[in-house]
Amino acid sequence: MKTYKFKLSLKNTFKEKNGPCVMVEEKDDINALKRSGVAVIENDIIVDFEEKPDKPKSSFAVPPVYIYPERNLDLFDRYMSEGGNPDARINTVK
Repeated sequence: MKTYKFKLSLKNTFKEKNGPCVMVEEKDDINALKRSGVAVIENDIIVDFEEKPDKPKSSFAVPPVYIYPERNLDLFDRYMSEGGNPDARINTVK
């Protein structure tokens, strides 16, 4: 298994913010955005998220890299029990 170091540390941001953190990547390719989760960001906060949208609202793709504090983990069970999409678990913190 290969491991990679990121130039920006999601772990450090998580410690600083003490809350859920999500990696985003800006993309110019509309077709790539249609195959990804897409976030709308205002003031460094995700204010909207769509999984594989037909018409992306922004250029911020969301790869499946998230860090949640332990206090939020029960949200996953609730999300799934309410019929949530297992491929869009980012919606647990909406």
